[in-house]
Amino acid sequence: VDVGDNLLTAAGVAALLESPGVATLDCRRNALEPGAGAVLARALARSGVEKLGLAGCGLGAADAAVLIAAAAKRPLLEVLDLSGNPLTDAEARRRAAKKANKVLGKLAKVASKITPPAPAQGDDRDALADLFAALGKGKFAGLAWLGLEDVGLTPRHRGLLAASVKARRKRNASSVVVESIGNDAAKDKRKEPVI
Repeated sequence: VDVGDNLLTAAGVAALLESPGVATLDCRRNALEPGAGAVLARALARSGVEKLGLAGCGLGAADAAVLIAAAAKRPLLEVLDLSGNPLTDAEARRRAAKKANKVLGKLAKVASKITPPAPAQGDDRDALADLFAALGKGKFAGLAWLGLEDVGLTPRHRGLLAASVKARRKRNASSVVVESIGNDAAKDKRKEPVI
């Protein structure tokens, strides 16, 4: 079911997730409200969806962390696309600054490529760290493809991903293709290794 660009709320996406017979659900570019992660996580727990696309839905780090925790427990989930969502609080701040002033935003984009990211501020959420930890622990049993384009991956995240690859291989867990092209905060723009 493709319902991209339809102004759906979290409740609408949740209803589709819980619909019997829906194996593929692509909800890209529906601007979900804050708190959507908990609504979607509850629906995902009762869902039979095998492929879930939430690219560009405005999921922040806190909502994504709740959703990732629920998705990690779904052995039927084969594809998860979180591309285009700011999955760290630092990425959300970077995007807000860029949007607030396009000229300064362009400079910030250039600077983010040549300078290390700002250190976390206290209780910053980092859903990517949660995601890579779950992958390393052998969660996401059926996952074959993970979309993480333009989510704010940093060199630190690449290290976490590499560690999860190593841990996953030791556990003889299934391989996952991680697509991460177009991450502004990353050093380079290339496909991540298969894990």
